[in-house]
Amino acid sequence: MRWAIMGVALAIGLLSAVSDVLVGQETKKSLSSPKEKVGEQPLQEIAASPEQIALELLEATANGHYGKATESFDFVMKQVLPAAALKQTWQGLSTQYGKYLDHQPPLVESRDGSTLVRILCRFEQGTLEARISLNANRKVQGYFIAVPGTYRTPNYVNEALFESEEIQVGKGLLKLPGTLTLPKGEGKFAAAVLVQGSGPSDRDETIGPNKPFRDIAEGLASLGIAAVRYEKRTKHYPLMATLTLSSLTVDEETVHDAAAAVDWLRADPRIDSERIFVIGHSLGGWLLPRIYAAGKPIAGLVSLAGSARPLEDLVLEQVHYLAEVDGEVSPEESEQIEKVRQQVMRVKGEELSKTTPASQLPLSIPPAYWLDLRGYNAPQLAREIPARWLLLQGERDYQVIDKDIVAWEKGLTGHIDVTLKKYPKLNHLFMSGEGPCRPVEYFREANVAEVVIRDIAHWIQSPRS
Repeated sequence: MRWAIMGVALAIGLLSAVSDVLVGQETKKSLSSPKEKVGEQPLQEIAASPEQIALELLEATANGHYGKATESFDFVMKQVLPAAALKQTWQGLSTQYGKYLDHQPPLVESRDGSTLVRILCRFEQGTLEARISLNANRKVQGYFIAVPGTYRTPNYVNEALFESEEIQVGKGLLKLPGTLTLPKGEGKFAAAVLVQGSGPSDRDETIGPNKPFRDIAEGLASLGIAAVRYEKRTKHYPLMATLTLSSLTVDEETVHDAAAAVDWLRADPRIDSERIFVIGHSLGGWLLPRIYAAGKPIAGLVSLAGSARPLEDLVLEQVHYLAEVDGEVSPEESEQIEKVRQQVMRVKGEELSKTTPASQLPLSIPPAYWLDLRGYNAPQLAREIPARWLLLQGERDYQVIDKDIVAWEKGLTGHIDVTLKKYPKLNHLFMSGEGPCRPVEYFREANVAEVVIRDIAHWIQSPRS
């Protein structure tokens, strides 16, 4: 699940999204040259140019001066990414990519009053790109660490067969921008709502250069099925999410907006209101029973690697897996496993209350979130839902595993219309690979496997069992 990726590996969205520019430099420069060392002065007093501000921020982060780094943030950034969160994210990144080594000279682009600075950074186990966005007052409004690369449209997408429209999902102050991919031609089309996994996510569920939800939406549209995807609330309204984090539940994070997207499709005359489906990935798959209850009637539900067991159990399993995947568990990893185990015990314990500090709980998620999920059994609830079910699982997935599929099968025993498909070479993102999966695999250029798109389309277009 995406919370777990963010908690124990590289944060998918260290911040607000920034624009793309070409990167191409040959020379390298040490991050720790004496002239660039961060002293006691605020970063803004040292660095006058956007390049210097960005380099000082990167240096402060890499050297562990997290408080100093946040001095250059604007108000929203300070709320969204305080020093403690920056520290956790950078340490997770270092765990995955090894020690920071050096960087290339920054590239700068100005656009609409903002400035984007991009810096290629070399780590022991790969190259990442720091993208630092500055507002007109030269305060940092975005700080993103990403794997260099460009999204590539998969061969199974035929852009001549559909159109994309910008839409708004929901009402009032929490409207979310989204995209409708609509097949060309006459008639009322079957349609799907795409629901993301845990953590902040854009409409494409972007991770590194990959956009799995864009693959799915445009792949389905190429086969005659409309799709809606939208920015996740916690991504589009980061300050609101930060300020209300202590009371956040999965309803606000996911369920309400997914139901609103279903309502949007139902009101569109180009859509067949009796053939609206919901496709949920990871956490989105786990929450399908709740989404159905909020948005019914829904013709069918597609779980893409939807978990079936308590979230805290999956978090602990993933920490174990990532520590053991290289064949050796270090003392530091053992300490981390024990720390997470204690956090999981607090989630399950009777003493958990709304006043329990989030720092004592897995991934520092506040207690309201965990309390809301107590007793939630998705497979058991699924049995009572009259909609069709399609369960898809990659067998190289280490985040949602065979135990979850077994739980879904057990819970849905006796349901009249359930289809299950497994894919031996696919990971949690339904992208192909070999051998044990590691988080770094998610950041290599790839696309959702064509067979997954075709299986979903065939299932949607088939009559009920």
